[in-house]
Amino acid sequence: MTSLKQVKRAAAARNLARMARRLANGQTVGSQRADLMRYADVLDEEAVILERRAQEAGTS
Repeated sequence: MTSLKQVKRAAAARNLARMARRLANGQTVGSQRADLMRYADVLDEEAVILERRAQEAGTS
């Protein structure tokens, strides 16, 4: 995967994480909220990994 694609995927992962957090904040059922927050955390972690790979490849 090219570094530009990794940057774009990282941005997409961050956007999805933001959306998941917004959804979680609107949930009244605790288990659904917790699941969405965990999903958001996983997406943020994936974004960090993709950004690091992009930087290593020379594009940030």
